[in-house]
This record gives sequence, C-alpha cells and structure tokens, in this order.
Amino acid sequence: MKNLLFIAFVTLFSFGTIAQEKNVYGESFEIENKLSFDRAMSMLGDKDALNNIQMHGMIEETCEAKGCWMTLKTRGKENLRVTFKNYAFFVPKKGVEGKRVIVKGNLKKVTTDVETLKHYAKDAGKSKEAIAAIIKPREEYSFEATGVVIFEE
Repeated sequence: MKNLLFIAFVTLFSFGTIAQEKNVYGESFEIENKLSFDRAMSMLGDKDALNNIQMHGMIEETCEAKGCWMTLKTRGKENLRVTFKNYAFFVPKKGVEGKRVIVKGNLKKVTTDVETLKHYAKDAGKSKEAIAAIIKPREEYSFEATGVVIFEE
C-alpha cells in the first residue's frame, strides 16, 4: 500500500512538473502579481507608463529574422508588441506561437514611426504589398521586457 501511494505521489508530482516546464529569456524573476493586458490598461489610465510590472498572455508571433520581438494577443484588434531591453536577448523565431508567456518590464504608450512599422512587417515575413501599405505612424502600447518566461505546455 505504501508503494502504491508513493507511486501515485511521484506520478502526480511528475505531471505537475511537466505542466509547468518553462524557458526563461533575459533576466530570471519570481513570478508574482502578473496582470492581464486589460488590467494593465486600467491601471495605466492617463499615465504614460507602468514600470517594473509582470504581464501574462499568449504569444501571437515572433520576429522571424532574429527573435528580437514578439506580439501578445489582446482583446482589441491590435496586439501588444514586446521588445527586449537593450537588445540583450532574443526568443525563438518559430514554434512558440500560441504558448503562454509572462513578461516583466515596462508598459508604455508610444508612437511607432513608419520606418519602424515597415521594419517589423518585414521581420514578420509580410508581403511587399503589405509593407508598402504602411504609410502612417501608429499610436500604440509597447512593452519593453527585461525578462520573459515561456511555458512549454
């Protein structure tokens, strides 16, 4: 009976560990007080930035060229672009779309110029037509991460 309980415990522990397997990019951090995009937006209010916060979400896409940015799904029509502080680290270029992620860093309101938007579109593998259609800067939110945790579920 003791052996059976021990096997059951080890099995449950193993499955729990597998479910929480994760990869860390950039600075390692303790996961705590993570916010959804909607909650962060309500906290941001009229401020220009929220510093040193943790947000959770789902990865929509990553930079196909280097892995130097990623976007997170939001409820709105625009995704949240995540860049990495001082270009200090990268995430995988492929294979992480749809995975849960927690990012730590700073959320801010930005105006992204046309040249940068075209650069991002090119990095994402967009068509020449789609890139040429970018003609205006975009007011958006951006997240500059110091650390990223991607869960391998």
